[in-house]
Amino acid sequence: MTSAASLTLILGACSEVREVPVTDLRPFKPISSSCVDTVETRKEIRAHNSVLASLKTGKRVVYSDPCPENKPTS
Repeated sequence: MTSAASLTLILGACSEVREVPVTDLRPFKPISSSCVDTVETRKEIRAHNSVLASLKTGKRVVYSDPCPENKPTS
């Protein structure tokens, strides 16, 4: 983990590049989802988890929706 540094992230949902100071990411945890969540909820969770993983690894990480046809099953 990089500490007291800055990573440049290009976020898919944003049209700007931001310098983000990285200090301690331990309080932040990945969020789990399931196919019964709405498409919008799964999208938000993937975005959160992608940013968190990108900050931790220093590389851009993008997660895709594992649910069939991007639709809730219920």
